[in-house]
Order: sequence, then C-alpha cells, then structure tokens
Amino acid sequence: MLQWLTDWYPGTASPSSHASYKVTGGNIVKQTLTRPRSMSPWAIIEVYCDLHFLGYDWVLEWSQQNETDSDVIREVDVPIGVMTAANRIEEKDALLASLDLKDLGLVVGGEHKHFSATETGAITTEKRSVTVKAHSNTFHYQKRYNFLSRLWPFVYAEGKLWVAAVPGTTGPNTADTPFSVMADQFLALPDMLEGEAKVTTVEAAKVWRLGNYPLRPGPPDLSDERIMTEVTQLRAMGYSAPPC
Repeated sequence: MLQWLTDWYPGTASPSSHASYKVTGGNIVKQTLTRPRSMSPWAIIEVYCDLHFLGYDWVLEWSQQNETDSDVIREVDVPIGVMTAANRIEEKDALLASLDLKDLGLVVGGEHKHFSATETGAITTEKRSVTVKAHSNTFHYQKRYNFLSRLWPFVYAEGKLWVAAVPGTTGPNTADTPFSVMADQFLALPDMLEGEAKVTTVEAAKVWRLGNYPLRPGPPDLSDERIMTEVTQLRAMGYSAPPC
C-alpha cells in the first residue's frame, strides 16, 4: 500500500536542524528482570536487562533535483523495523529487541514516541510516494533510533548484594547488544542536514544501577552459551523488574 509523505513526520512541531542527536544525561529508559532457575549452588542470581536510549539520526536515503516545470512523484522502498549496525539482525535478537521495546513510551526532548508493531519487528520493506516540487531540491531522510540492550547478573550471596565480575578482571560481566529502529518517520527537506546536537530523555522510574553495587568475580559468566540460552528463554517470558 502506498502512503504519501508530508514535509514533516507526524507529531513534530518543528523541523530538525541537525543530522544526529545524542542523549545527554541518564538514558536507561526501561529495565526488565529475568528470574533464572538455579545456576549456582551458593547464590541467588537474577539477570537485569537495561535498555539504553543512545539518541537518533536522520539517515539520508536519497536526494533529487527537479529542474522541470512540473512536480515529480517518486515511488521509493523504505526499510522499517529493527536492525543491528550491520543492517541486519538475527530473528532471535529481533524477538528480544521487540520485547525491550514493547510498551515503551519514549520521551525525546519533551516529545513522546510509541513504537508500532511494524517498527519493533524484523526489517520489512514498504513503499512510499514522495513529491519533488518543480524547480526544487529534495533531500529525503528517515529517522533511526539507536539503543543498547545490556544484560548484567545481580547476585545475592553471603548476605550481600553483588554484581558478577568477569573472572580475572575488575569489570562487570555484561552482554551488550546494540540495535537500531528504522522508524516510520520521514523528512523531505530542501537542504541537507549536518552536524550533531544533544537531546534529553526521561529515564525509567526506580532503576537498579549496575554501578551502585560491589563487584564479585564468579558465576554466572554471560559468555557461557548454556547460561545465555537459558537467560534468553526466560527473557522471552517477559518478566518485569519489581519496584525498588
């Protein structure tokens, strides 16, 4: 089905003036909790998933100069959905990304964004029609939201709360998955966007923060395929973090 693009994407009060926007300040916009079965004989272990919103880009898809006296209608294919930095994402990762984004009400610079089912699914291609006015230039952009999904083990052992550390190091044992959402939001502008700016977001309420707890070397090791398989299965059940 064809849809007509307006000059500005829906919900925007004014056009963007930069090509890229990076989040400044707190950026954990959602936190979920898996409840693994026993993976350690000496500790109670839970795995948190922090969804970090990194910012967004206006991706230049194409440009066209129309020097004729008539408007030109251009039909284009646009990608919509979840992808990695390599412009692809495995089905299992797409499932987890969609869980991260499910029911997420993202606030960006005071504006609200709710992702559609199409935007949070695997990449699909849809057709759009764009009008290039007579005697004009058109730069066509698509909005890309950038996220980082971070898993980290939270351990209760010896009467204390710990964060599992990578064995032999002083770093936390995390598993990071960067991904992006090619949104169903577009700009058609007469000039090219350039440069970078800052933007703020609203963090999730009552977030458990990895850096607030001491590190302890030991299990679980998130590089272990068996453990990650179990964590993935439990994440798919959609557990949510309780209030602190």
